[in-house]
Amino acid sequence: MTGSDVKMLQQLLSRIPNTYQESATGYFGKLTESAVKRFQEREGIATSGKPGYGQAGPKTVAKINEVIRRMETSSLPKAAAESAPSAAMNSMATNMPSLSTSTAATASNATSTSSASTSSASAKPAADTTPPVRANGSPGNVLPMDSKKITISLTTNEAARCYWSNVPNTAFDYMATALTPSSNGMSHSYLLSLPMVPMGDYAFFVRCRDSNMNVNKTDYPILFSVQHIESEDRSPPRVVMSSPTDGDSAATGVITLTTAASDNAGVSGVRFFLNSQDLNFEDPSSPYSISVMLSPGTYRAFAVARDTVGNRATSTEITFSVTAKATSSASRAAPSSVNLASASYSFKNGFGRLISLFKGIFHR
Repeated sequence: MTGSDVKMLQQLLSRIPNTYQESATGYFGKLTESAVKRFQEREGIATSGKPGYGQAGPKTVAKINEVIRRMETSSLPKAAAESAPSAAMNSMATNMPSLSTSTAATASNATSTSSASTSSASAKPAADTTPPVRANGSPGNVLPMDSKKITISLTTNEAARCYWSNVPNTAFDYMATALTPSSNGMSHSYLLSLPMVPMGDYAFFVRCRDSNMNVNKTDYPILFSVQHIESEDRSPPRVVMSSPTDGDSAATGVITLTTAASDNAGVSGVRFFLNSQDLNFEDPSSPYSISVMLSPGTYRAFAVARDTVGNRATSTEITFSVTAKATSSASRAAPSSVNLASASYSFKNGFGRLISLFKGIFHR
């Protein structure tokens, strides 16, 4: 089809990064259809074989309204940001011949609901500007040679859309493959299913975006190997810091350092270093991590992985900051110093003393 509605659709899609990069011709051809499909897949609206795939239906119209409105809020006066995209897309949804009257009414209702939500947004707290926090990446280490199905997964602390690339430092807008979200949008997975997953080393770098368009600027690595034992193993493991990532900031308290590591025959353990100090702890199983109590300041961290025959590898060092928590004057106290090198043992010893105390009580 052709017309001003199609041209409006093309103009709006071209404003959304990595969606439509052609001119607005007013003709709905293969390029426009591909752009709509790309947008639907990225936003979780429809996929190949599903109803509405490649069509600018009410759900797609509502989502374009939402995305454009968020993009414009930061650069336009509030009234313009609320009204311009909704009015344009409402007109397009109403006039498109491919949409029935009931469908057009649904799109109109969706737009009205969206406008009502926007008008009430002024009563809400300040907008969320923090990207999703990613954790619990899986799998890790080494998988059996005969693996036929491998599920790559991770969790986020809020509803999000997550994508992966095999190339590190790929911007979110250029990641082509999505992980499937759970019903609450906080668990994400991707099934790698082949007659036989080839032996070798694999790396998936994940970035996520929440409903407020906050995007991760750094990779979350998921590393694993499908076992391939060599006659003389001289291949070192691979190890990457996954949390915190370089440039992260966290509130003072217990901070968990986490790595992703893998090896062709298996990782025996990962040791952690903070500000060049050995934390005197080696985690033997995935996910490889250690928790330490940190006071405000800037820290450097890296990890060293060891495989089953003694080959070692060191991760790239990352830098992160720890900021003070806001506390009431009644609860403020002088910060206590922390011996970072023995942090893990202090936790263990404290727990051991509690166990001894309980045993003494029960035996009296």
